[in-house]
Amino acid sequence: QKNSATLKGQVNDNDFITQVYFDYSKKNDLSDATSVKAQNGDIIQPATGMSNSNINLTGLDPATKYFFRIKAINEIGTAFGSIDSFTTATEILHFKAIGPKITNADTIVFELKTKHNINQLHQSQFKLQGNSNSSIRIDISGSKDTWYISLIPDSNTTTVTLLLIDTNEIRPFLQTPLPAVSDTVIIDKTAPYIKEFSRIQPQSSEYYSKSDSIKYRIVFSESVYNVQKQDLKLELGVGVSYDSISISGKDSLYFLVVHKIQGRGLVKASISLIHQIIDIAGNKLLDGSGIDSVYMMRLSPVIHDIQ
Repeated sequence: QKNSATLKGQVNDNDFITQVYFDYSKKNDLSDATSVKAQNGDIIQPATGMSNSNINLTGLDPATKYFFRIKAINEIGTAFGSIDSFTTATEILHFKAIGPKITNADTIVFELKTKHNINQLHQSQFKLQGNSNSSIRIDISGSKDTWYISLIPDSNTTTVTLLLIDTNEIRPFLQTPLPAVSDTVIIDKTAPYIKEFSRIQPQSSEYYSKSDSIKYRIVFSESVYNVQKQDLKLELGVGVSYDSISISGKDSLYFLVVHKIQGRGLVKASISLIHQIIDIAGNKLLDGSGIDSVYMMRLSPVIHDIQ
């Protein structure tokens, strides 16, 4: 942990009531050591023999090497254990994937930024969770307090969780150990498509209409972005005109309305790919839609003769 540590030791009382302390300091000779009574096994009764004692230290500095020893006091005198050391963890400022949490990227990059410099990172310090883990390659770059971990997943991978783990096996690689952190990225390489393109006003069953507007419904296979009114492609018969097109909706459902239609003739409509309609991962719309046709009969009255 970055601000705490648990120290443990064993003491033989040699048939005397014995008090147990732990001395710790940033100096390797413990010349300015702080002495703290053990929390468990602080007083050992006579004839107990070998006893376990420990202390939980808090308020320590992160990324710092400390030296410690156990100390036992009874009426015969004071005994000291050998001096050992531990290093508190550095503080992680952030560990996250660069870019969106849902992506179609071929390479996923995580950034690790620490408050203190670390000496080296190795693949053994990372654990992958998700599917197809055996096919994911890990590349590590960076130095000091900023590191980049690149993952190249295979085509079957849909979810990747990268964990930075803190174990005794990885600490020799570091100036200071790191706490366990993780981040998750969802990989989506499936292109969206149009599930439905239909005319709802007038109803799709009507081939002839005297309405002054046409309303279309578009249903996509998933949430998409950048749908614009220019994506509605209209083919107008001779003499047919309209005033404007409006668009509404969000996520996977959108509506397009053609306003103030005039004239008599066929109106054909379809969804084109003028703009890049994409999903949240950046996959482009697979293709456009079929064609809807309606014969509009919207004419002003005509006076043929006055007598």
